[in-house]
Parts: sequence; structure tokens; C-alpha cells
Amino acid sequence: MLKNYFKSTFRNLFRHKVFSFINIFGLAVGLTVTLLITLWIYNELSYNDYHKNFHDICRVITETEDSRIPTTPGPMAAFLQKTFPEIINATRLREEHTVLKYGKNSIRVKGLYTEPSFFDIFTFPILQGDCRKALDNTKMLVLTESTAKKLFGEENPVGKTVMMANKYEFTIGGIVKDVPDNTDPPFKFEFLAPYKIYYFYRDPDNWRANWDYQTWVQVVPNTSINGVNQKIDRLWSKLVPPNEPKIRIFLQPFADVHLKPNTTRWDNGHGDIKYVYIFSILALIILSIACINFVNLFTAQSLTRTKEICIRKIIGASRRRIFFGGFAESMLFTLLAVPFTLLLTELALPYFNQLSGKELFLNYTAPWFIISGSLIILFTGLLSGIYPALFLSGFLPSKFINKAAQSWALNNRNKKSSILRNVLVAGQFALAIIAIVCTLVISNQMSYIQNTNLGFDKENVIYLTLGNNYNPGAYESLKTELKKLPEVTNASYSNSVPTTTDYYPRINWMQNGEQKTGGFTTYEVDADYLKTMHIQLKEGRFFNKDIVSDRENAVVINEAAVKALGFKKPLGSEIEIGSRKAKIIGIIKDFHFQTLRDEIKPLFFVYEPNSLLLNVRVSSAGFQSTIKKIKSLLNQQMPGLPFEWHFLDRQIEQLYQADQRMMKVFSICSLLAIFTSCMGLFGLVSFFVQRKTKEIGIRKVLGASVPGVIFLLTKELTKWVLIANIIAWPIAYYVMHNWLKDFAYRISVNLWIFILAGGIVLLIAFITVSLQAIKAATANPVESIRYQ
Repeated sequence: MLKNYFKSTFRNLFRHKVFSFINIFGLAVGLTVTLLITLWIYNELSYNDYHKNFHDICRVITETEDSRIPTTPGPMAAFLQKTFPEIINATRLREEHTVLKYGKNSIRVKGLYTEPSFFDIFTFPILQGDCRKALDNTKMLVLTESTAKKLFGEENPVGKTVMMANKYEFTIGGIVKDVPDNTDPPFKFEFLAPYKIYYFYRDPDNWRANWDYQTWVQVVPNTSINGVNQKIDRLWSKLVPPNEPKIRIFLQPFADVHLKPNTTRWDNGHGDIKYVYIFSILALIILSIACINFVNLFTAQSLTRTKEICIRKIIGASRRRIFFGGFAESMLFTLLAVPFTLLLTELALPYFNQLSGKELFLNYTAPWFIISGSLIILFTGLLSGIYPALFLSGFLPSKFINKAAQSWALNNRNKKSSILRNVLVAGQFALAIIAIVCTLVISNQMSYIQNTNLGFDKENVIYLTLGNNYNPGAYESLKTELKKLPEVTNASYSNSVPTTTDYYPRINWMQNGEQKTGGFTTYEVDADYLKTMHIQLKEGRFFNKDIVSDRENAVVINEAAVKALGFKKPLGSEIEIGSRKAKIIGIIKDFHFQTLRDEIKPLFFVYEPNSLLLNVRVSSAGFQSTIKKIKSLLNQQMPGLPFEWHFLDRQIEQLYQADQRMMKVFSICSLLAIFTSCMGLFGLVSFFVQRKTKEIGIRKVLGASVPGVIFLLTKELTKWVLIANIIAWPIAYYVMHNWLKDFAYRISVNLWIFILAGGIVLLIAFITVSLQAIKAATANPVESIRYQ
């Protein structure tokens, strides 16, 4: 019996080639989008999971009244491990960029200062040497495999000596395997250095000093993280004196770090669990539209198969057998779409990787791929096949005995199926409208971000990463010579560019006689920073290199910091930054030093004339020659230092890469949603034009005009597209309103966006239907009547 169904299916497939193509290609498009997004979601969910102890690793978060940051005071790691038996390992990390040199080879690298316990917690395979011993020795470094090849080529690096920052000599004590791609930025290191080196310029054992140490712990397997956090809260509340401000310390599971950062500052390079949900919904939308096409076309064609179904029932086929036969027919179409799906996916993957910034590929033998692929195919088959199977098995032979009864039954069934098809068409276009509205809102928000005044001038500024040379004369000489160039407007040093910093020292102050504390964003800058970045000074003065006290005992704050500190007369007031006291000498106007997702937070400037980054404001004319001159001066003042420069405005744009990618994905999905919907609509209209060929011919003979026939065929469509708008608008508004909540500075969702989206869908749908309607309306009525 099943064999007979397959024969019948293949006959119908070749008899109705256009409809078969629309069904198979539509399903293939839906499956392709679903497969691509599944690859992306799997990659996002697999971040950092290669660590053996992945589910037992946590990072420590510090929460104050004003902020929640992924850093802690230096002694926190040892304190937690010693105090709580559930914590079996702990380590500290500190990120650093520097320059390593071996012979004539000189490269800029990112490293982590850490401890031997690093290898007890995290899984980074050791290829050579004793890496744990190396991290306990202040004269040794650990390199990754690719970094070792850049420096040493084919030489054995272990035991060789390298120069760091043109000042310190280190012996290579070990080599580890390169960090996998699905790793969050804090762990994308190129070398590991002993934490003891960091002691030279930070006090790691001072609870009141800098809060810029990442603390990571490993707990006993199957430990309740919430339970440990409750114990930490109880003990911490007892240890902190009553007059001290409230600070909460809690553990965050490693599994949440990538998609749920849970910090008040934007974690650059991390993902967002919302995008996983949104992309999943997008895949479901496209797949649903393809399945709706299948249901519509299948039920429309089924009306011509009444005789076949009735004969099957008369000769003994049960309703259950016909149901499973119809379902098998739907599954066969889904399986026929699979080869096209794999072909389309392979063709689209390079473009999708470029769009997503990943390196995804199809691994046909991976268990997760086989399981998820099978589930997607089964889900598609069920979604597209259940109703057609019920529809086919519902035919009753008794209603098709004579032509009169048959006509009545067909008309009655046609009306019921027509209502369903119209509802499904409305649903299709509602999904398409939602996708278009989302695309327009995201596009407008991205445009708003790009054109918003940040409070500083990001244009025509480049920055150079110099490395920690610690030679004050070289820093000052380089900046002086740069400012002599006519193409250079100004230059200054800072420890980071706006929107990126990881320096959060503990700040203490008195507010209305009460001791307050917090971990706030702090920039180390020189005296020329405001002039270089075009930041406005509101009150007081900025740093002066000729005033000795500015180096250790002065601080400049922004307007948000004034509010946070609660000072009525901030100028001249004293605060404690880390372990030193400082007097407020100036107040700058607020500017956006984080993304527009965040409200402007308190910001503190401290004076440091020899920081890591050199910011250079240049003229737009003759840019290439300016770069060559800057490179020449850098080689003179700091020979052997790699020349690496970046545009500040491009660095800021990278903060919104995930949103830009989301906008592009929405745009593509919107096009696919409309295209797939119109394919189904085209097939549906083609089918019914064929069935109404005689009716159209008779109408024309009786005097119907071409516009009248076109109106007859399109009026129903207009009604259902309008209904689709009514369905889509509130859903789209709800989705976009919630998405915009993530931005402290955002656009309003205006009515014109919904009107435009609905108009676009209506116009495209009208054109699709009109192509068939015009063809039918302009046909020779004699031929139309003869046709049937």
C-alpha cells in the first residue's frame, strides 16, 4: 500500500511541476535558514565548554550600590579558597599587552598574569616544558604554540631567552596549545606570565587597593552555586564593619559568562542570550512560512484528488492508512528538500560566516549535527504534513456518488479549506511584516547610534599601542616630536581608548559624614588628553605636567561622578583612590565612554604621562604620508617596537558589531520571508486561476473588463494582508520595545515604520497576484472556455 502511495506521489510531483518545485524549494530555503542558525546557536552555546571542569568553574563578581564588575581586590582568591570548603581551587588573572623580542623578531602579544593554579582550574593542553613551574618563577614565561612559531620559527623555544618591553629578560618555560576559537576574550592569550611580576606595580594583598583582579574559582562537582553565594553573603555581612558601605561578592557560573555576562559594563566580545532566542524565532518564522506554503498548495491540489481517495476507501483503505499515506507523502517532499538544503547551506556558509564573524562548517559525522538535523527534518515533516494527512483522510465516498452530491461536497470542502488557506496566508504575511518592522527599527537605532554626539570627537583620531617600555624619556620625546608634525593636531597618552577599560580601583569618600565606597571606571591620562579628544571642561582645571602634585594627589571627574559622590562643592574635595588620597581639581562634561546601551556612569581621570596607548589627532589630508612619518618617529624613539595603529571611530563601531550583524540577519530573513511567502502565493493563485479559467472566460464574454477581472482575483488578498497587519503590529511593537530597553539612549518606535512595513508587503503581494491575474484576464475568452 505504501509503495502505491509513493508511486502516486511521484506521478503528482511530475504532473504539477511548478507546484512541486515551489514546495520543495520553499522547504529547502526554510531548512537552510534553520540549519545555518542552528550552527550559529550551537557555536554560541559551546563557548568555553572544552575545559574539563567547565561546569564547576565560576568567576567572582563584585557588586556595589553603583556597579557590578567582574573584578575583585587582590586577596579575594586566597580568602575564598581558604574560607569555603566548597571552593577547591582559586586563581587570579590580569590582562596585559606587551612586546616580546627574540633576535630580530619582535611581536606584540596579549598575555595573562596568573598563578600555577591556573592549570588546575582551566584546560589548556601543555605541549612542552613544565608550565606550572614556569608560573611560579619570576624569570619564566609560557607561550602558545603559534606565538612560539612567530618568535622562534622551527627552533625549540623551551630554554630560550626573550626580551619583554625592551626591558625584562625571561626564559621560556613551557608551550601550550593555541586557545580554541570558541573562547571568550579574557582567555584569548598568547603568553602566560607569573603573577608575581605584576606585584612590581600593583599591591595584590591590599583589600583597599585596586579592584582590577579577575578572580576565578573551582567548586566541588555538583555544588549548588546559589548555596555557596548565600554562605558568602552571610559571612561577608559579618566581616564588613557597620560603617563600611555594602558590597556583595558572588560567584557566576562559567556557563553564563558568554551569553549572560551579568555586569553593569558591556563585556566586549561576549554574546547575548537574547540573540539566541531571537535567531531561533527567526528560523522558526522562515520554516513556518515554508510549511504553510506546503499546506496551502497541498490542500488546494487535494481537491482534484477526491476520486483517487474515494476509490482507495471503497476498495478497503481505512482512514488511518490514508492518513499515514498522506503523512508519508508530506515526509517524502521534506526528504526530497534535504539534498537541496545541504547544497544551499554549503553555498551560503561562506557568506554567513562573513556576516556572523565566525568560522562555521558542516560536520556531517558529528553526533549533535545528526541528532539536530534529524529533529529539524522530523519537525518540518510533522508541521507540514499533519493537516494535509487529516484533510485527505477526511474524504467520504458517500458524498461523491453522483455529480450533484460531488459538486455540493467539493464546494463545501473548498469553502472550509479556503478559509484555512486564507488564515495561513495572513499568518505568513504577518510573520513577514514582523521581520520587516524589526529590520527597520534596528536599522534606525544603529543609525541613531552612529550619528549621536558622544561628547568627544572620534573622527580623525588614531591610537598606537606602545607597550610597557617604562622609559619616561622615550614617551615624552615621542609625543613632542609628533606634535611638531604639521599633520598632527595633538597627541596624548591614556591607558585605554574611550568605551574600553578594565581599571576599576576602589574609591572611598565621605558623604554627609558617612563612609562610602565603590569600584568606578578610571582612566589614566596625560595633560593633553582633553585637547586631543575634544572633551569639554566644565569647572576647575585639567592636569598640568608642571604641577608635581597632579601626579599623585589630583583627580578629575565627570558630572555623573559628582552626582554619585554627592558633593555639593566637589572642587577641592578629597577622595581615596586605591591606596592614595587625591583632591578633585576639575569637572568635565559627561561623555559616552561606554556604549549607548548604558547610561553615562561616574568616571575618574588620574594623571599618568607614560601610559600604554598613544592617541594622535591627525588631519584628513595626506593620511598615508602622515602614517609613514609617525612610523618613522616611532622607530627612532622606540626601536624594534612593532608599528600597530587603529582608527578610534572603527574601534567604537566594533562595540555594536553584534547589533549590526543582527540587523543584516533580520534584513536577509525579511527578504527570505517575503520571497517564500510570495512563492507560495504565486503557486496558490496559479492553481486557482487554472481552476477558474472557464469562469473568467465566461465573465469576459458577458462583458467583464480586464481591470474588473484583476480586481476579482486580488480583492480577497488585500483583505487578508490588512488582517496580517492587525496581527503583526502589536507583536512587532512588543518585540522591538523590549529590544530597545537594552539601550539607555534609543529611538521611539514610530507609526510610520509599521505603515511602511505593511505597505511593502501589500505591494509585493499585489504584484505577485497581479502577474497571474493579468495573464488570465487578457487571455482569449474563446480559448479559456475551450480549455475546460
